[in-house]
Amino acid sequence: INAEYMGTDRMATRPTSSSQGVLYIASGEPDLLTLYAARIYNALCWFGETNIPSSLPQRCHEWSVTTVKYFPDKDATGTRSAQKLVQVLGATKIRCEIFHLPDELPPKADLNELWRRVHWNAAKFRDVLDGCQSLPLDYVLSHNSAPSLNCASLTEEEPSVRHLRVVPYDDEAIRQAWRDAKMERCITMKHEHDHVRPAAKFNRLLGCKHCFKCGVTTWLR
Repeated sequence: INAEYMGTDRMATRPTSSSQGVLYIASGEPDLLTLYAARIYNALCWFGETNIPSSLPQRCHEWSVTTVKYFPDKDATGTRSAQKLVQVLGATKIRCEIFHLPDELPPKADLNELWRRVHWNAAKFRDVLDGCQSLPLDYVLSHNSAPSLNCASLTEEEPSVRHLRVVPYDDEAIRQAWRDAKMERCITMKHEHDHVRPAAKFNRLLGCKHCFKCGVTTWLR
């Protein structure tokens, strides 16, 4: 095992036909072991999510890596590590792809939680990863923790448009987008009767989903 990285030995001894030039970054040892269990061997992690080694660009060059894929944990530390990864690789020709874990997963979830949700089915796990949304890098760099709307003034009929993101739409257009949106299940899925009386809406202009029961706002892009 390399002093800076965990997983380089497995990369060298267990190559896969689909790994040509692609490197998966795990958020830590549990996520790395999850990727191995799902037969994704072109993966590694370092010691501490945000402690990205400065040698990463050079090592990627040595490993003939052209694309780095990262599925950060759904928490503030995951956001910071994704931002730092983009910054570290920004001056290189390596393609950096940051993916949003499925909305069905709760806050603070990670790849290990996804592995459990798919009942330890390697093929299904890989399919879910392939279907995850790739986030624009400028969004990753500007994104802090999930901002919240002014929940106290939100109503199902006409939600507030007090938001924390600059978008090229006027307030009335955003209000209309709230009114036009269909009711959906809350991302947390912890409400009683949520499947028959959903209480959340997705605003296509803001790119966020807000639940009118619990007040949780999740920014999806």
